[in-house]
Amino acid sequence: MLENRGFGPFAIEATQPKLVRVKAPEIHLDLEALKANFEWLALASSASGTRLPLMPVVKADAYGHGSVLIAKALESAFDETRLPFFCVARWAEAAELRSASVKTPILVLSQYLAEEILETPLDSISLLVSTEQDLRSLERLPAGALVRLKGVHVHFNTGMNRLGFPYSMGPVALEKILSRILKLGLSVEGFSTHLARAEEDPSVLTHSQRSRFEAALADARASWRAEWGVFPKWIHVANSAGLLRDMGSQVTAARPGLFLWGVHQDLESKDRLEGEFPNLKLRAVLGLRCALREVFEVQKGEGVSYGHRWIAPSRRSVGILNFGYADGLARALSRREGEASNLKFWIEGHPVSIIGTVTMDMVLVDLTEHPRSAEIEARVRSAEETVWAQWIGPEQPVEKHATTLGTISYEILCDLSRRVKREAKRD
Repeated sequence: MLENRGFGPFAIEATQPKLVRVKAPEIHLDLEALKANFEWLALASSASGTRLPLMPVVKADAYGHGSVLIAKALESAFDETRLPFFCVARWAEAAELRSASVKTPILVLSQYLAEEILETPLDSISLLVSTEQDLRSLERLPAGALVRLKGVHVHFNTGMNRLGFPYSMGPVALEKILSRILKLGLSVEGFSTHLARAEEDPSVLTHSQRSRFEAALADARASWRAEWGVFPKWIHVANSAGLLRDMGSQVTAARPGLFLWGVHQDLESKDRLEGEFPNLKLRAVLGLRCALREVFEVQKGEGVSYGHRWIAPSRRSVGILNFGYADGLARALSRREGEASNLKFWIEGHPVSIIGTVTMDMVLVDLTEHPRSAEIEARVRSAEETVWAQWIGPEQPVEKHATTLGTISYEILCDLSRRVKREAKRD
């Protein structure tokens, strides 16, 4: 037994101290909401009332949700007729899914190099070909490396003005591109474009892009040779917001991303689209909470955290949360005394404000006005249970984060660190 030598608050206790495990931040995923969103979008994207196949975009770790967990949940719920592809941005993202035993074909949308394909060969991978550079990269590969590729989707620029072959290139130029692809022994599986302003109503550009894409498809049909076999099956245009627009009868699949997670671009976009489409019923998939690590008091005039940018205006009860900018909490939310923010942490149904500088691993909140402040302090000190603070949830959805920070929900979600554990929501 250790002797208490009496050095103030850091004295060595004579009895064995209680071990306290402070839990790390947690992201909980409502996989039933994910599947419900998939079902709703599949129906909403088809004017005929039948379900349109969806090609979920799970790039950037499924927009911060965890690509492997999301892909496996969807793969277990929908067969290949409903779920023909997952879409990713980079070859490395496809490799991660394959290493986790995700079997569904994958379409790589934008970044792949001949070296990557050689160094990390993968099965059932298709490539979006949108530039001359893409073609040359494939032509550099030995025939043996191309055998494992599933096929190619040819991408047109119809107004996004980012990537894509010119929609107006004509049948002769397009036939040359298709011939080069087929000469490599690759199949042409589909044609695509990408919408630039689908969230807007009305969007003249979206209607124009549809018309331009239909013109490109007409050229593709005109240039398609009989000896090449059946015309490519997959015709895809729509992103999440585009699913709500009429993309024409030729479309055979859609590429949802943000709407799968039950999220809109920001509050303005949410209000506008729900007003335009009253039956738009999406359920948020992601919730984030962090643990209250400690509670202490500061006296009037004392500062907290780096730089002492927040000075206590009176005696205050301060809580420490295990969540910082390394986890995805914007440092811009640091607050001086008297500065307010629309974003709060929610502890058992009540909001508490951020105070002081947001640090890499922790943030401080003012618990003084919480109606159960004393009780919460006692529970934290007893270490018998975890007191949680909600950061993303029903009281404070992702769209509110985006609007408050002057950005879009995509960025908020993608900023969530991989060190924050993702797990399926438990009822």
